[in-house]
Amino acid sequence: MRSWAIRLGTNFRSRLVRDYVKEGLNACDTYPFINGDHWDEFVEIKTSKKFLERSKKAKASAAMNKHVPHTGRGGWDLIEKKKHIILPQLESVYKEIRAIGFYHLKL
Repeated sequence: MRSWAIRLGTNFRSRLVRDYVKEGLNACDTYPFINGDHWDEFVEIKTSKKFLERSKKAKASAAMNKHVPHTGRGGWDLIEKKKHIILPQLESVYKEIRAIGFYHLKL
């Protein structure tokens, strides 16, 4: 539950930056629960040189990821539970999996 709430908050702040801060709009009109002083502080933080440098660095780092893992809705926990089904299927298609020591990885 906590991680879900954190994800919602992060997504909301990202949406505020993308849809309002970068467009020069005021989110207080759309979201009445946002205080005008808080909004001004938020805009100041998100347009600061320090934030923009960190954002640029993060975007460059993310752009270097060529193989982004897609584990699905179950995440690694579900893959761990189903590895006795998944690994034989992968071996039937990719014979070299056993040779490269695939089983030594924590899956």
